[in-house]
Amino acid sequence: MALALAGAAALPGSGIPLTLKPLDEAGYNALVKQHAGKVVLMDIWAAWCEPCRAETQDLLKISKQFGPQGLDYVTVTLDSPGELSYAEKYLHRNGVPFPAYYRKTKNEDAWVHNVHPQWTGTLPALFLYDRHGNLARAFIGTATPEALSSAIRELLK
Repeated sequence: MALALAGAAALPGSGIPLTLKPLDEAGYNALVKQHAGKVVLMDIWAAWCEPCRAETQDLLKISKQFGPQGLDYVTVTLDSPGELSYAEKYLHRNGVPFPAYYRKTKNEDAWVHNVHPQWTGTLPALFLYDRHGNLARAFIGTATPEALSSAIRELLK
């Protein structure tokens, strides 16, 4: 286990390793490619974002419903380093699958632009990738479970 956590930050004041993994621009692109053959629902959120937290249980239900058919659900928090322990506790408390990630970049605008050139960083944000790693759909702001499920069904056909 120590090997998997090498280089990980610690939860502030605890000495406990943070299990969220850092994700820069190149890492984000590699992560999408890593899921080739699967449809990927990339949930970009923050612990301070009430609408992000409000949709967590719906996203988990969608993940469980479509996971066996080829959907991978991945979360990336945009929380600042000082908020990461709260974000991680939130994910664990709500049963969100790991690995989970946090944005780690020197240039937040470049990271956002890398994810989607027209995205301004508004949260919540969901990005749906097809089995070839191509962005198929972006949901900026609150998305209904019905709209998400419909888009996922189309990609899983």
